[in-house]
Amino acid sequence: DLRSAVKVFVEARYSELREPLPLASMAWELQGEFGSALVDGWLGYQKMALMLEEMLPSGAVAKTVPGMLVPRDFHAAEALSSGSARVGTKLPTGTPEVAVALRAYDGSFPLLSSDEIGRACGYVAQAHSRIKADYADRDPRYVNQLSKLARDLAKAEGAELSRGQLGYIAMALRFGGWLFEDLTAQAIRLHYADFVLNRFVSLGLVPGPATPEAESVRRWLAGEPPD
Repeated sequence: DLRSAVKVFVEARYSELREPLPLASMAWELQGEFGSALVDGWLGYQKMALMLEEMLPSGAVAKTVPGMLVPRDFHAAEALSSGSARVGTKLPTGTPEVAVALRAYDGSFPLLSSDEIGRACGYVAQAHSRIKADYADRDPRYVNQLSKLARDLAKAEGAELSRGQLGYIAMALRFGGWLFEDLTAQAIRLHYADFVLNRFVSLGLVPGPATPEAESVRRWLAGEPPD
């Protein structure tokens, strides 16, 4: 039956994983394999993540935003030690190792300096104040509109920030449920810091949210001086 076939597919795909896989990518694969018969309701679980949690070992589904499927042999220490080599690009000054490790597994994560994060959040704030709409927190198209206008604002001032980098910040606001707010640049930056730090913790790149390592990274993301 469909449930058994899906379980066999999911278990086999999971056994092949060597790197964390975004749940969105897994959803795409499952839709391609089984079509609407699966994705319309996810076998009664309503959400794919709940279905995967039932079918896979504990801890396989990382409740980051966006969610990730984490292989059983994934070791955060190895990700930290190999991150720079895997990314293969010049890093902004002061970039923490955990940020490089996340970029190695999530190519869309923007490697920006602390100052660049601040400027990027400023452009996103300007864009949001201009085009804020009632549907902003519900419609994924708003993220595209927001990142496009933010990129145009940055380009007009000669700032070298890509639409993808600005879009990642906009995506963080949407997934966090913050787009309905009137947002200042600093508010956006603090929300973004929370979003990214949650990803670090969920993937084991920092040992926990209330640790010195997490606080150091949070300060870098939020633009605060180190202790």
